[in-house]
Formats: sequence, C-alpha cells, structure tokens
Amino acid sequence: MSESRDQSYLLERTVCVAAWLVSSYLAVVKLWTRSTPLGCGAADGCGQVLSSSFADLAGVPISVFAALLYTAVLIATFATASVWSWRVLVLAACVIAGSAIWFTYLQVAVIGELCPWCLTAHALGLLLSARLLWRALRTQPLPLGHLLGLAGAALLGVALLGFLQLRAQALPTAAGGGSALAIDRHLEVLDGKLQLSLADEIMLGDAHVERVAVVMLDYACPHCRHTHGLLDTRPADVALCVLPVPLSRSCNAFAPEHMPARFQESCELARLGLAVWRAQPAAYPGFERWMFLPTTPRTAAEAKQHAVELVGEAQLTAALRDPWLDAKLKRNVAAYGAVGEGRRLPVLLTAGSPALIGRVEDTAQLSSFLARGEAR
Repeated sequence: MSESRDQSYLLERTVCVAAWLVSSYLAVVKLWTRSTPLGCGAADGCGQVLSSSFADLAGVPISVFAALLYTAVLIATFATASVWSWRVLVLAACVIAGSAIWFTYLQVAVIGELCPWCLTAHALGLLLSARLLWRALRTQPLPLGHLLGLAGAALLGVALLGFLQLRAQALPTAAGGGSALAIDRHLEVLDGKLQLSLADEIMLGDAHVERVAVVMLDYACPHCRHTHGLLDTRPADVALCVLPVPLSRSCNAFAPEHMPARFQESCELARLGLAVWRAQPAAYPGFERWMFLPTTPRTAAEAKQHAVELVGEAQLTAALRDPWLDAKLKRNVAAYGAVGEGRRLPVLLTAGSPALIGRVEDTAQLSSFLARGEAR
C-alpha cells in the first residue's frame, strides 16, 4: 500500500525536481558565476529580467527561495500520511502558484521582457501547484476551513512581496530617480571632474557588482549604435551607467557646429530617454534597445509614442515636466564638455582610467578597456 502511494506521487515529484533544477541553476548562475544562463545575453529579455530589481529579495535572488521551497515540497511528498506535511504542501502550492502569476505579470506588464528560463520555472510551478491542490481537495487530508486559511495566508504573503517590490521601485523616484539597487554608491571619473551618485543615474545591469562603466551616447549617433551593440556583450560583472548627451547645439553648446541632419532631434530624444528612466526605470533597457534597433535614427514623434506605450502617457508627461530631467541633461552636457578631445561620441569612462573616445571597433578593444575599470 505504501509503495502504491509513493508511486502515485511520481508526477508531482518529477515536476518538483525539474522546477528545483531550473531554480537552482538560476541561483548558481546569479550568485557564483555572476553571468547569464545559457542562451541569454546581458541585454536581451532574459538578461534584463534576471538583472532587474524584481529578481532579488533583500539582496538574495528569488531563485534561491524557489529552490528551497521546492526542496520542502519534495520532502513533504514522502510523508503524505502526516497532517503537517499536507499543511506544508498546501501552503507551498499556493505560494508557488501566486508567485508564478506575479512574476509572469512583472515580465509582461512592468519589465516588458520575457525570460524563457523563468517562464519554464513558473509553468512547472503552476503544474505542480495544480496537482497538489487537486489532491488536497480530492482526498481532504485537512478540513476545508484549514485549506482555505492556508491558501489565504500564502496569497497574503505573495501580495506582501509584491507590495514591497513595487515600493522599492517607487522610492528612488521620490528621492531623485534611478535604481534602488545603486543607492549610496558613487563613482568619480575624468580625474574627479565628474562625480556620479549611481542612485541618480540610468543604470543597466546589476548595480551590486564591483565594476561600473560610464557611457555617454546620442541615440542618433551611428558610432554609438555600433558601440551599444558591443556593450550588450559586456561581462555580467560590469554595470553600465548611461549618460544621454545630444550632439545638437540647441541644447549642447559643446557640440560641433555643423552636424548631419540625423542629429536635428537629438535634444528631444535625449529628454525622452531620461523621462522613460525617470518614469519607470525597468522600462528603460527596452526603450534604449528599440532606439538603436534601426540603422537610421528614430524620429522624436516615434520615440515619444513608444515611450507612451512603455510607461503610460500620464507618467511620461510628468517625467518630462520634472526639473530633475533638465538638470540631469545639463550635467551630462557639462561632463561631455569636460572630456574634450574632438567632441566625439560615444565616450566610455571608468574610475582611474583615461576616457575611451569615439567608436569602439571590436570586443577585444572593449574588453581591454573594461578590464581597467573599478567602482569606487
């Protein structure tokens, strides 16, 4: 009888082990290799989801908690005669299902990118939860009131997690924009002429890493587009601080006098990039990739429409009116003026190293430069 009961849980255990393997792999990649999973780039959807602030809780990757939860479920399936095991199974099933729905929603509606590894883990989790809850309702190992109480407690916990994550995202905007992950970190470049508080800057990648590179770019600049593509291949332990700098005399007195027509709307494009970050930091990576996707620059009208689609018209309007935006643009222009040497873009900066000015030709040149940079 015991052997038959154990065999009847074969599907649940198989799914649980598969979900545990995916979650454990993501945890190992994040904690020990500090890279991205197989098939993922630092700047594609998978990389952006896993490097977002929603992928961690109190500095610990969500995948670690998921792996621990699946471990508890697997153990509990071997003691289903116990009331306590069923309490663990029902509570865990509801937490897993609620979390899968929440994190899928974040990918679709907030981050705007999809992570195949994460979606696989969520799908396995939902299947496992459905099987466990179906068994609980069918066999009634606990009174219905207890089942509902456990489900309510689990969903309340998931709701609290969502509230804390959204609150963490909102706090930097009230305090000056940027990513909460970068608070209290500073970087000095250009021999101390440019001092950056990373909590107040556009940050791409994991702001907890040791190394930070700064890039000045114009969304209409072809050399910036080429270099941007190379920066997408940067190591996962290098975060990127982005300073939009328009090569247009209408808002940048340091820009060359005679620039091609492609830079005519550079000032507005730079303001839109800053506004997207100000309104919703998680939406900015997708906006930047979209801006650099075609070989010719996006028009300001196209960029504004896409920004509205990403963050909403009301949020974009409020961000464009925020005094922070123009102050940030002036600071970026002043930093560009401090670089000198031909007024070219892009400009790459790291602490304690000379600036790399102009088009980066290949990954070897980029790797050599990034190897010298360290955050202070």
